[in-house]
Amino acid sequence: TIFEDLGDQSLQVLAPNASRDELIALYKAALDETLRLHEKGASAALKKNLNLVPAFRPKLYRWEHDLFAEHLLKRRWKLTSTEIHAVNRELGLLTRRLTKTKSVLVHRDLQSSNILLHGGHIFFIDFQGMRMGPAVYDLASLLCDPYVQLPLELQQTLLTYYAEQTSDPEKIKDLFWYAAVQRLAQALGAFARLSENPDTRYFEPYIKPAISMMLRALNFLPDFVALRRLITNQTEGRLLQ
Repeated sequence: TIFEDLGDQSLQVLAPNASRDELIALYKAALDETLRLHEKGASAALKKNLNLVPAFRPKLYRWEHDLFAEHLLKRRWKLTSTEIHAVNRELGLLTRRLTKTKSVLVHRDLQSSNILLHGGHIFFIDFQGMRMGPAVYDLASLLCDPYVQLPLELQQTLLTYYAEQTSDPEKIKDLFWYAAVQRLAQALGAFARLSENPDTRYFEPYIKPAISMMLRALNFLPDFVALRRLITNQTEGRLLQ
């Protein structure tokens, strides 16, 4: 079979009506496939001589920061250049931390809408952005997804489940919240940009949950003072539009 209809039972669709046990089972199955991609994907891609898009490098991290700054901080929230510069200076720490991480083959957009359950199996779709990068970026995409909004306790349970199957669980756990801020900055920039267009304004409702999820991540990262203050202002409604 070359083409197969996988249906429309995405993790995003299934999660709201799932019990806690069912939700854990669904996410563990997705994480098993994610781990398989991360551990075996790079060698398979090399063997197949796949022509992947450019890997995660400082330039790509900065592009995601610029997306966040331009469309959310500047255009939507009307922040000053001084405020944006302070945030960008802190975001540079993400680049430095994540570029030192071992690269694996990552999906790059591993959100719940791109994970389908069909015939009892997990399938990933929309993988055109697949590239080499840090495993924690995919983990953050999945576990900090604004479409589902997993509670913190469940995020930590699932993060531990994945991490303990790797050779360096503590490193995965240590880097996870940095990757969460990186991924959520990208998502917020994208949501804000898409919300500017009447045809894609349906992304706007996800901005507020993404902000709340970013604040959760920042609570684990004491060095991000300016960004935490800014996001706190948004959750208190002083700047949120």
